[in-house]
Amino acid sequence: MCYTALVDEFEIKLIYNIIFVCLYYYIITMNEKFQLLGLPIPEQIVDYPKELQQSIYDYLGQLGDYERKAYVIAKEHLGTSFNIVRSTGYIEWKNNKK
Repeated sequence: MCYTALVDEFEIKLIYNIIFVCLYYYIITMNEKFQLLGLPIPEQIVDYPKELQQSIYDYLGQLGDYERKAYVIAKEHLGTSFNIVRSTGYIEWKNNKK
């Protein structure tokens, strides 16, 4: 009986460790992707689902020089009230992508 309890505890710890490593790898990978863009990234992006984060990354990655400058200016002037998901550029891009 004691052996079974140890196995169960070991299995639970193993599952938690696997989940932690997977989440850690995903978070690091996504953050690194955004850093490679060289653009300021809204703080709330970490709260978005994985698919939405990827969509935002794809959108920002395809911006041209003029659009990048406009994005940076909007982000700086609006500060924390800036929401890329509600921005006209992102909405139009997403609608055209469908």
